[in-house]
Parts: sequence; C-alpha cells; structure tokens
Amino acid sequence: MHHALLIALGAAVSTSAIAGGTLPPIGSDLDGNGTIETEGSWITRSLGFLSAGSTVTFSYAFMTDEDPDPDDYNDVFRVRLFDADSGETLAMFGGAVDDPSYNGDVEFEAFDFENPDVDGSVRTPQGLGGSLVFDSGIIGWNEMTLTVPAAIGAGEPSGGEVMIEFLVADSDDTAAESALAIDGLIVNSPTGAPIGLSNAGFESGLAGWAIAGEAMTLANLLDDDSLAEVFFADEGSLFALIATNRIPAPGGAALLALAALAGLRRRR
Repeated sequence: MHHALLIALGAAVSTSAIAGGTLPPIGSDLDGNGTIETEGSWITRSLGFLSAGSTVTFSYAFMTDEDPDPDDYNDVFRVRLFDADSGETLAMFGGAVDDPSYNGDVEFEAFDFENPDVDGSVRTPQGLGGSLVFDSGIIGWNEMTLTVPAAIGAGEPSGGEVMIEFLVADSDDTAAESALAIDGLIVNSPTGAPIGLSNAGFESGLAGWAIAGEAMTLANLLDDDSLAEVFFADEGSLFALIATNRIPAPGGAALLALAALAGLRRRR
C-alpha cells in the first residue's frame, strides 16, 4: 500500500493512495432507501477473537458537502462488525445525509445538517493537489457501541475472529464530498474488562488497517475561509478520515474550479 506524506497547514496528513484517480465502485443500495451508492472508501481490521457479549466502542463524526435539503443524494456511512471466516455481519450501525423523513433500513439514521455541531464550510488541510471541502459542516463527535451477538447466521455460535469495517459512500452521484471521521476504538470483554488493541486511536496513522479508496489521518480540520483549526481528534492527537472523493491530484484543483464555474460540481 502506497502512503504519501502531504505537507499541510499545521498538520501532517497521511493518505492511503496517490492523490487523484477513482474510488472503488459499490453499485448497491447499502441503506435500503431505494438509491444506489456509487463509490466509496473503507478501512478494515481484525479485532481478534471475541466472544459473544464483547463490545466495541468508537467515536465518529459525519461531514458533508451535500445540500441538507431532502433529495436523492443521501451519502451514507456504515460501521459493521463481521465474522472473519464467513463475512457474516454481526452488528451494524449507519447514517445518511437527510432530514428526519429519511426512510432507510432500521440500522441507519438521518443526519440532518441544518444545525451541525461544526458549521461549514470546513475543509481538510491543504495537500499536494488541494483539499476536501464540507460546506454543510460536521455532526459529531458522537459515540457508538456495537455488541458481538450470541449467534450468527442460522444460529451458528459466535466467538471467532471479528473484523470491523468503517465505510462511507456517495449516493446516486460521484460529486459532492462526504466523509466519516473515526477515533478512540475500545474493545471490552463481556465482563467489561478491556481487551488490548494496537493503534486504537490512530496515533500510528493507519498501521494495521486494510484500506480501499481515500483514507487518511489528520490532526485537525480547518475553517475554509479563515483557515482556523475548528475540529480536532476526540482523543490523542490524530483521527482517521475516510471520504467519498479523492483529494485532487496536483494540477487537478484548477480543473475542479473550472467544473464548478460550469455548474458541474455542486447542485445548490
């Protein structure tokens, strides 16, 4: 896996791939709302062998450049625990850009960006070719806990190797950016005893994670106008971020600006 080191404004940014290019295709309706997710990014790792009742807690924040008005462009994120051998999903949680009228699967909830926790416009620090911009702001940090169930599939006992996957995806287009920030994984046994997990707070970048698409570790996000630091890691000094768009390749920022002037990049 290639890792490029980008020199940022006040922060080091490590990214999973050379800037530019396309993201892995998805081509399915992840959240059950009737709209196909087109492409996205995800990171995955093993949590080890966990017995039923073990819990996995993490902090997350959702951000988007999508217009918060109801429409078909409900970019989504999904977090799931799954069995390493069978791929069977053990527990899942997700969300979508929408108002409370959102009608997806029960595991997914609407994230209404009319009143975000961090107002837009927010961006990643400047990289070699540009940055990702989230005009509708950020919701989070929030905390979620997933529990390993007593059985998987048709009653097969759990207790094998458990994987975790964080995913974010474009819905119905490949345009406006959305991203999921992740920090502070904690794994506990059924009795509540902590189970050690290396690099649980991304202080060693993305070491130990398998990566598809655009993934990076950041120290902060910036106000797009003032360049003030407005969003930080929930714990420690770094957090992970996965995005529905590539950071532009060197020279690509100008092309994006021309596309924006032509009305191709934004739907507002």
